Amino acid sequence: MIYASLGKKDGVFRVRTYVSKHSCSVTFKNRRANYRFVGKHFLSKLKILPNLKLKDMMRLAKDELKVELNKNLCQRARVWANQKIRGRLEDEFNKLFDYVYTLREADPNGTFDLFVQRPTPSANPIFKRLYVCFGGLKEGFKKHCRPVLSLDGCYLKGDFKGEILAAVGRDGNNQLFPVAWAVVEVENRETWAWFLEHIQIDLEIGDGDRFTILSDMQKSQQTQDSTSLQPAATDVSQPPAPNPSQPATTDVSQPPAPNPSQPATSQASQPQFPNSRNTSTKTKVYQPAVMSTAPSTSTNHGNIIHKLLPRRRSS
Repeated sequence: MIYASLGKKDGVFRVRTYVSKHSCSVTFKNRRANYRFVGKHFLSKLKILPNLKLKDMMRLAKDELKVELNKNLCQRARVWANQKIRGRLEDEFNKLFDYVYTLREADPNGTFDLFVQRPTPSANPIFKRLYVCFGGLKEGFKKHCRPVLSLDGCYLKGDFKGEILAAVGRDGNNQLFPVAWAVVEVENRETWAWFLEHIQIDLEIGDGDRFTILSDMQKSQQTQDSTSLQPAATDVSQPPAPNPSQPATTDVSQPPAPNPSQPATSQASQPQFPNSRNTSTKTKVYQPAVMSTAPSTSTNHGNIIHKLLPRRRSS
């Protein structure tokens, strides 16, 4: 058995007592194996396998280090090692100002907009949104692409959540042509209006005349199919308009109007019907679903979206 202590000045273990004969059992627990020690050991492995599972880390630690680790310790060790490899994410966000400045110098015709927020004038800026549209993509869409633009968004996975909004066009060969993209905090009406304002200026769309914008094509198609199968409510207070192709029908609930050319008949000879409506046959009228695109009253973002999005034709 060996007893050793850690030196305070140089940080080196020194053997204080050595007993050649011992009867203790083998143990795999060591309090000195903290997350930093384990992270340094797996640093080279995580560079090659960044998605190394916790169960594999526990198995390798028992085989190589002869210690038993729990999942919490392995998770902290993996996070610490990944931060050493990739750097801290907070430091990466601090480089966004330099990144946007470099993009503007390299591509003067492009549009690069960084939006930050400060709770107080003396507080550090908080990242909110980033818009990117290169000059080559902007000119290529204007000259060689169809006037069709597809919009969609997806979630970002990681320590800092958010969403990315993308605008994609179609070229002459019907191939995808990326136009612009933006990183926003959440997908809502405000962020979409902010994104569409930039696209409207960069692509010189104007009021959207002869321009088609597609948004969530698959979802909107499914919604239209499901809603178009439901019959619309008809107003029974007013009679339907006559159809010239069908023969006229007589409403038996009301007596016919008298004809001056024919002699008048007595009231008793006319059949009496109860005062009720004939509901035996009903005409179901199918109408396409109409999406509301009412503009917002607080800001002018609704007017922009209302102008850019095409109106749906009723069948």
